[in-house]
Amino acid sequence: MTRHGRVSSLEEAAAARGIEPRDLIKTLVVRRAEDDHVFVLVPGDRTFSWAKVRALLGTNRISMPDAAAAKAVTGYERGTI
Repeated sequence: MTRHGRVSSLEEAAAARGIEPRDLIKTLVVRRAEDDHVFVLVPGDRTFSWAKVRALLGTNRISMPDAAAAKAVTGYERGTI
C-alpha cells in the first residue's frame, strides 16, 4: 500500500507511485439497474468501452452513478474508486 496526497489524473497517480500509467488499474463503478452496481476494472493505459461492458454484462443499458450514489454504494468518494 502506498499513500500520497490528492492527484487529479491517472498520470499523476502513477507518478506519485513511481510507476507507469499502464501499471495502474482504473476502478469504475457502473450502474446496471436500480440498486445493482458493479465494478469495472480497466488497465490504466486502456479506454473504457461502453459497448463491450454492456455485452459482458448482458444488458442494453448501463450508466455511471453520480458522485453521491457512487459513495453510497461503495463507501468511497469519486477519485478514490
